[in-house]
Amino acid sequence: MAGMTSPDISRGGTSGEMFKMNPKDLEKLRHEGLKAHGSVSLDLGTDSGSFTTDAALAMGVEDLNPTPDTPACRDYTWVMFTTMWTSVLLSPTSISVGAALLAMGLNWWEALVAHLIGSMVTVGGLILMAWPGVQYGIPFPVLARSAFGLHGAHFSTLSRGAVAVMWLSFNMWQGALGLYTGIGVAAGKGFLNWVPIAGQGNLTLTQLLLLIGFGGCHGLLIAGGLRKSLKRLMNFAILFQSGLLLGVLIWACRLVPIQQTLPNEKGTGSAIGWLEAINATTCVWSTLIMNVADFSRYCPTQKDQAVGQLLGFPLQYTFVGWIGLVAAGATSISLGTQMWQIPEYFSVWSAPWAIIGSLILALAVLVCNCFANMLSPMNDLMNLAPSKFNFRYCGYACVAAAIGMCPWITFGSQNTFVTTFLSGYGSVTGSLAGIMMTDFHLVRRGILFFGNLYPKGHKAADGSWVKPEGRPPTYDYNCNWRAILALFAGIGPCIPGFAMTLNKGLGMPVAVTELYSVSFFYALGASSFVLYVCTWAFPPLGFSRAGYKIEYSYEAAGVQLDNIETAKSMFDGVVSKITRRKNASSTYA
Repeated sequence: MAGMTSPDISRGGTSGEMFKMNPKDLEKLRHEGLKAHGSVSLDLGTDSGSFTTDAALAMGVEDLNPTPDTPACRDYTWVMFTTMWTSVLLSPTSISVGAALLAMGLNWWEALVAHLIGSMVTVGGLILMAWPGVQYGIPFPVLARSAFGLHGAHFSTLSRGAVAVMWLSFNMWQGALGLYTGIGVAAGKGFLNWVPIAGQGNLTLTQLLLLIGFGGCHGLLIAGGLRKSLKRLMNFAILFQSGLLLGVLIWACRLVPIQQTLPNEKGTGSAIGWLEAINATTCVWSTLIMNVADFSRYCPTQKDQAVGQLLGFPLQYTFVGWIGLVAAGATSISLGTQMWQIPEYFSVWSAPWAIIGSLILALAVLVCNCFANMLSPMNDLMNLAPSKFNFRYCGYACVAAAIGMCPWITFGSQNTFVTTFLSGYGSVTGSLAGIMMTDFHLVRRGILFFGNLYPKGHKAADGSWVKPEGRPPTYDYNCNWRAILALFAGIGPCIPGFAMTLNKGLGMPVAVTELYSVSFFYALGASSFVLYVCTWAFPPLGFSRAGYKIEYSYEAAGVQLDNIETAKSMFDGVVSKITRRKNASSTYA
């Protein structure tokens, strides 16, 4: 029962006696508890409340508890993953990045190659970070506890959540702009220019009300359950999204023949320009590298998540980006201005097509946000106080924050979008992803203990609260200083470059700006290296050095638990469970 139980559980009562139970008996006990109490949490050591029933999970309820290894909950097969990524990538975000690469000086084939390389790097990170989600059924905020410690994880979850809210803000603004432009083509200037708002650039009250109303649509999805809403939206929207993007491509080719559009751009001709473009295309979905466990926890096997992401990500991302750069090149030649956002296209379309396009764009934005930009910050906020916060109210707070970020100012141009926004947060996501991948795959060798991840105890079948007797081999309980040091090593050197993008007059050395242009890759490598070296040089309690490798130490763990045999039993139980799951065939073929 991967992601459901750890080898030892505590029996309620005064003695707190530890005992062993095989997975079949534990599953039987869990179902008996469900019949008697409606919900029950067994052996989770969870601080996120009682365990949710399979039926409730299937209806779209999400929490921080491990996802049970049952067909009702593990239903994200490779087909689902492929469809999910395809639907998400057929979005204004992917088109905007393709168009923005031309603003960086790349020609069409350089931008295409940058997209393809960036997509392959991204999908590699996605597969590695999805692994623990499938193996243990845990979401990103819980996985972060293994690398950063219980309280140290808050930085990683909140910073990733903040970036997700920025993307949520950008996409909501794209959807609202699309509706504004599409309806405005038919309604006229009275609708477009209704009540300008002073001090907010070109913002009008019409745009603001559309943005708030579009945010309300996101709230309805949250109220209906994100997991359920995501599956329904994808199956409904994917054909309409494909039609819109093909329509954009046909329209661009009618403006200027493609054989004239593509050779028109000269290209950057510099290695740093290439690297900056690859860095930008990788940064776009780097946030999903970190929190893909929020989705892979519903996946039955590692094969499903790996195959689904390989089939659903690289080619789609590259193709949609190519459409964006074709449209940008065509508008630059034909209209004299390079349009890099889909809503801008509607202003030169006929009224019927503009309205249809704006509605499909709004649907595409809802799908993208539902998958990429809402679930993660909702989980991240829940992680602050799981027993006190309500999951859906956290979602409403994220939508309100996205509107409050004033996206009409934040995302005002394609250069700002690429060089400031994408590269700026790329150093943060690169550093966090490097730390978490190194911790799980190189330091811990894929072995996690639920006693570390859910340290506050668990509810027994009779409703009593049982506290754990001790902690198995682990990092420092509250905060892993090695991970924090690695984080600064990755982010720190990129800060001067970020400051220079905000103020060109700072006069930083060329090396600073060049390092910043590859912020994701630098941060990923530097943080990974520093974490591993610090863990090897100063092994935490429960670990020891073995040459250039790091291994778990029963003896060190036994000191912590006052019982070496207990430590070895806990370790062997987890390894046994992992082996059983690795050797199991696909249960839900």
